[in-house]
Order: sequence, then C-alpha cells, then structure tokens
Amino acid sequence: MAEEKKEMQRVNISMFGLSYQLKTDDPARLKRLAAEGDRRIKEMSRRVRSFDVKRIAALTVLQMMDEYDQLKHDYDELVQLLEEK
Repeated sequence: MAEEKKEMQRVNISMFGLSYQLKTDDPARLKRLAAEGDRRIKEMSRRVRSFDVKRIAALTVLQMMDEYDQLKHDYDELVQLLEEK
C-alpha cells in the first residue's frame, strides 16, 4: 500500500524568546518538539545562570545528545538480546 504524501504547512514556533517559521508535514509533532526544546533550554539557562545564548544552546544540545546516545546504546543491546533468542 502506497503512503500518502502529506502536505507541507508553515508553522510558527518559539524557543527561548526567539520565533521561527518552519515547514513541516506534521505541525503537532513540530510544536511538541519545540515546546520540549524550549523547556530544556530554559531549564539549562537557570542551571548555568548565563545570558550567553550560544553557551546555553550548546550545553542543552550536549545534554540531549547524551540522552540520545544512552537510549541508542540501550536499544542496540535490546536488539542484540532479542536476536540471540
């Protein structure tokens, strides 16, 4: 069965006081991701107590990549265990 191609839509999002207009075929997902990104950036800015947006963004990305790397590692281990059975 062929997949239906979704129509691209313009969506306005806001993260850390900055607005962006992006195109997506899944506006609800993009808004959810932007809200989570905004929450994490604001949390990091409270922890580092800095007004340097680049520093806050870099630290937030590093934290998220660490979480992603751990999830990927856990997933790979799970797949390996399932293949052994």
